[in-house]
Amino acid sequence: MKQKSEKVQRNTSQLLSDNAVLRNEVDDLKKSVQFHSDEVEQLRKENSDLKAQVQQLTTNQEQLMKSADDLEERHDNLEMYTRKYNLEIHGISEEDEEDLEEIVMKLGEAVGVEIEEDDIDIVHRMKVRVKRGPRPIIVRFMSHKIKSELYKAKKKLRRIAGLNDDLKAEKAIYINENLTTAKRKLFAEVRKLAKQNKWKNCWSLDGKIYVCKEKGFRPIKISTYAELL
Repeated sequence: MKQKSEKVQRNTSQLLSDNAVLRNEVDDLKKSVQFHSDEVEQLRKENSDLKAQVQQLTTNQEQLMKSADDLEERHDNLEMYTRKYNLEIHGISEEDEEDLEEIVMKLGEAVGVEIEEDDIDIVHRMKVRVKRGPRPIIVRFMSHKIKSELYKAKKKLRRIAGLNDDLKAEKAIYINENLTTAKRKLFAEVRKLAKQNKWKNCWSLDGKIYVCKEKGFRPIKISTYAELL
């Protein structure tokens, strides 16, 4: 009996010892799990912070791009304002000694708009030579009224017989507004789409671009390429 009792005690002691070791291992495992859990939580927080930073950078970039677009639009509008009294006359042949003021006045007379020398501020040929035909004439009028009258009367140019001979024009004469580079490109795209889609009409008026897609529809002002989509 004594031997059995001692054996039970030894087994119990061994079990208690093994249990203590197991508890220590479990505690170590818990600590390890907690450590890794803390690391994961830290990584999640860092990832969340990075996402917030990226979002802020994206927002800042969008705001900067919008500010740049706004500044570009304001600059373009200011430049267009300085061209408010300007018109471009295309199709009139170039000569060594030409009186451009006289040509502008004759053109006005042909379409029923009385233009005097005092109505003209500056008139000259474009400095940059175009690929085909003569360089356009740019005329700046003293008043917006005269400029508008001549621009509105441009439709009559097609119906005037002998006008090309009188003004020594090789091809058809036509009048455009003196648009900025940005608006000129936008208007070219509008005309291209108008032709492709068979829209009724498109035009510019005081630097603003309009399109009428069908008869009876109200004109739509086009300020950006996005509005053409």
